[in-house]
Amino acid sequence: MCQGLSANTVGRLISGFGERATSLHRDAVTNLDDMARTCQVTFRPLPRGYHNDAILSLRDDLERALRDNGVRVVPWDEATVDYRQKAFLPLVNRPFYIHTRAVHGDIHAVIDVERPVSLLRRLAIHATEVLYRLTCRLSSKARRSSIPMIARLTLWVDDHAAKHVQNHTKTQIVTLTQFGRHLADARLPYERRIRLGLAILADLFTQIAIGVHGTRVSVLNMNLTDSVVERRKLDEFVRTCLIPKLFVPITPLLPSQFEIGHYDAQTTDSPQKLVELSDALGSAGLLPNGETLCQLLRRTSRRDMVKALMDGRTGVSFGFIAYIEPPRYTGPRNISATQWHDLAPSDAYPSDEIRRDAKGRLYARIQLNETTVYRQIPDLWIASSRSGCDKTKLHLDRDVLRIGYDGHLHVQLPPEASVDDDLNPSYDIRVMVAVALAAALYAPDLLAHGAPLFHFHGYPHRDWFTSGEAFGGAENPAVPCGTAEAGVFNFQAMARLACRHGSALKLGCLIEPDHGTNILARDNAYLVTRVREGVERGQLQLGGQAFPSLRSAVSAQSSATRTLGTSIV
Repeated sequence: MCQGLSANTVGRLISGFGERATSLHRDAVTNLDDMARTCQVTFRPLPRGYHNDAILSLRDDLERALRDNGVRVVPWDEATVDYRQKAFLPLVNRPFYIHTRAVHGDIHAVIDVERPVSLLRRLAIHATEVLYRLTCRLSSKARRSSIPMIARLTLWVDDHAAKHVQNHTKTQIVTLTQFGRHLADARLPYERRIRLGLAILADLFTQIAIGVHGTRVSVLNMNLTDSVVERRKLDEFVRTCLIPKLFVPITPLLPSQFEIGHYDAQTTDSPQKLVELSDALGSAGLLPNGETLCQLLRRTSRRDMVKALMDGRTGVSFGFIAYIEPPRYTGPRNISATQWHDLAPSDAYPSDEIRRDAKGRLYARIQLNETTVYRQIPDLWIASSRSGCDKTKLHLDRDVLRIGYDGHLHVQLPPEASVDDDLNPSYDIRVMVAVALAAALYAPDLLAHGAPLFHFHGYPHRDWFTSGEAFGGAENPAVPCGTAEAGVFNFQAMARLACRHGSALKLGCLIEPDHGTNILARDNAYLVTRVREGVERGQLQLGGQAFPSLRSAVSAQSSATRTLGTSIV
């Protein structure tokens, strides 16, 4: 039995806020029923004369499935409030006001349909874009404006759900559309899915697209390791795939959440080890090149809005590589039960889970099978690939960041890098910290000499695993990448693998449904060897083709466990 830290405690640990109180922190929600009960969506009224029967049928079934799963579907009139939106005439920057209805910030998603654009509206959009570009040339402040400001400058001329949203960072736009046969085919090669999927998201200017083709339904978001399911499985699809995506959007950590500095390349070798790992894994073909959204978004204003939403990022990349340095302890790594009970409680954590010593070090009470252990939460340093870079050939002077964790988050740039231009940490920082922390607490031998962590947007086949290797997490909800929930699920999966396999564990695969796989291995050479073997045998692939084999293995294991009358945690 593997017990110990609750989801809320893990979520707080990996948040980077330490023990300080802040309104930016929220508890991680990992229960699907809780997600559904909290989630609120609204359906935008259909355009006049809309008659796409396939989309209308999907829309009705989707609304029913959301209600049946406990999601509150808020009527449009109730979800919107009177809104006097201040807009600006481009070029002259003269204000005017639009009286409209806007979706208030408590709504998680606006579900819309793909809308035809009339010739007259196309002309108006084109004219507005020309004026916007002129405005940006005359005033650089316009291009650096916030999302609402850019929306006010340009979206007023659109018939787009985004112009009816008050909070663009919380309320996602979901667009129902028809997919071609390629995107509805689960066997489509992932490299082709990237280009097709991003083009659709860019064309619809939506965070999530739900497409229908014949009897199949698919969902697309920036992860792009998407689900393709038969229509008859819509309820399960809504519960395990769609609701988690609606409940929590993909967002990068803010620079204000990091303490920023530069690392000394002469005193730490983890960046160089990461570059060597990049070179070795590059030929495996599991780290496809990213796409520059600027090339897909034709309108300048929309490129600027996406850049603002993505905290300055202009492209999308897939996968990451990282190298976890040996954990750092101050004082004893383990203490006795008596010593732990004598420690002071922490204001931020339950006293039966975490306590602090006189020096401020936190100690966690964890369960390793039948043994209770009181273990220090160490400081961690992780060399990580930068968001948006080519992961197959990292450049030491610009592509490798060093992420630090001591309750708070630190990011160290290469010695000559500019803080203003080069600070783009991976979206998956919380996941990296969660995996490293779980390994340090439950499988410290795995990190004793440092360990590589590799994420790719695909899955291993169940037959790939050999002695001392295992996977976990395939049964989890499909939460978006890098969220607190994703971090908690990875932490729990890592802890369970460590409890089940102990010191025999040489490689652990942490599965993220609809996103990909994190592989933690004992050293670079072992990881590279096993990845290359898996690719050569067709057992490691981009995309979701191998995922069903993992789910079936979990189902078979669960059935066997029920037969034996025991439980696996």
